[in-house]
Amino acid sequence: MKRMRNSDTGAARRTGFGRALEQSAREILSHVKGDSKLPVRRVVLPDQVDVKRIRTRAGMSQAEFARAFCINPRTGHVEVFKHLFEGRRFQISG
Repeated sequence: MKRMRNSDTGAARRTGFGRALEQSAREILSHVKGDSKLPVRRVVLPDQVDVKRIRTRAGMSQAEFARAFCINPRTGHVEVFKHLFEGRRFQISG
């Protein structure tokens, strides 16, 4: 079992990525508390998605597409997977 390092120790051994991650966490906390404002991006998703069309336009095989988006056809999402690759449209529920 790995031991968690005390946050006060090992500061000299932190990587650039680790320091950037800590800074990001501080910025998010400040934003959540209302002390600062972060830029916000709003994305509106369509009600229906034609995954087969997207995949074919991207020039990807079903296997490549599945790997790129972490879709595992062998897990519990078999019906969704079939819908995606048979080209059937389906409703996205929020």
